[in-house]
Amino acid sequence: MDAIEAILNRRSVRNFKEMPVPAEELHTILKCGLYAPSGKNCQYSRFIVLQDRTVLKELNQIVCEALSEIEADPGTPIGFGAARARERKGYPYFDRVPALIIAVSMRNYATSMANSACALMNMQIAAEALGLSSCWRNQLRWLKDMPEIRAFLVRYGMREDEDVFGSLQIGYSAEKQDVPRAPRKPGRIVFDDGQEWKE
Repeated sequence: MDAIEAILNRRSVRNFKEMPVPAEELHTILKCGLYAPSGKNCQYSRFIVLQDRTVLKELNQIVCEALSEIEADPGTPIGFGAARARERKGYPYFDRVPALIIAVSMRNYATSMANSACALMNMQIAAEALGLSSCWRNQLRWLKDMPEIRAFLVRYGMREDEDVFGSLQIGYSAEKQDVPRAPRKPGRIVFDDGQEWKE
């Protein structure tokens, strides 16, 4: 698929078919993450890949329990997540995901978030180009300082001097593919000559 077509067609998907991501496609997606830009070409971002359903179910339970302890303010993203975790015990954040890629990097490095975001976006575009779907997930970043979350991530490869900066779920979409994209909000592009951008 053409790169521009992949970018414009990509949608966030949270419901997946019960099919594993083929190893060759997963390796290609991860390689695209490795080739993302990074400040001073530091290449500090690393990726923890979880595919085992038992492991993902354990992580899902930890996340749900951690979120349910946070104030449920639906006006904020994390508060909305907390409210959802309380309303529906065992909300399926991760346990029905064929593959979860967690971006970790040096905790105090100035460009760790930007580097990780570039890598995860590369992977989302690659997934789309390969006929797979994806969705960025924020929960692990929100909960990164909770001991239970840190202990889990360290067990699966995060280093003590690292934090999680984002995660990405990947699989074959179980959602309708012909849903029209939401229109882009106006006023988001400004030219130096005052010209108005129109899609």
